[in-house]
Amino acid sequence: MGNTVVDTHERNIQRWLHHVACRVATPPILTGRLVTLPIRGIGYRTSTQRGVTNGHGEFRYLPGERVTFFIGNADFPVASAGPAVTPYDMGTTRNEPINVARLLHSVRTESIGTLSIPAFVTQWASSPIDFAVAPCVFAQQPAVAKMMG
Repeated sequence: MGNTVVDTHERNIQRWLHHVACRVATPPILTGRLVTLPIRGIGYRTSTQRGVTNGHGEFRYLPGERVTFFIGNADFPVASAGPAVTPYDMGTTRNEPINVARLLHSVRTESIGTLSIPAFVTQWASSPIDFAVAPCVFAQQPAVAKMMG
C-alpha cells in the first residue's frame, strides 16, 4: 500500500499530462484531500466545485483554485487547493490554523483512520466564526462554544 497523498498527487499529474497531451478544452477535475487524518463530512467549495468530503477526506477542484471548507454557515479560512490541504494551509494569520485544528478535533467523531463531522454539528454552526482571534478568545464565540461544548 503506497502513500495515499503521493498516490493522489501522481493521479493528478497523470490527469494533467493527459489534458495537456490531448489538448482538451477544459482542465481536468482534480482530487485533493483534507487531512490531519482524512476528514469526512465537511463542506467545501471552489469557484467551480462544491460538495462534502468523503470517507477519504477527498474534495474536487481545478488547477489553480482556492478552496473554502465549511461547517454549516461557518466558513474556514481559504486555502490553495492541492493534493493535500491541512489546517496549517488555511488563512493568513498565526491563529487561524490553530483555531481550525482545535475546532475540527473538538467536533469530530473518530473511527479507524478517519475523522467524521457529525451531521448535527452543522446545525450548530449557524453564524460566522472568526478564526483569526487569539486561541484564548476563540472558544468564547457563541457558535464555537456550542460546537465545542
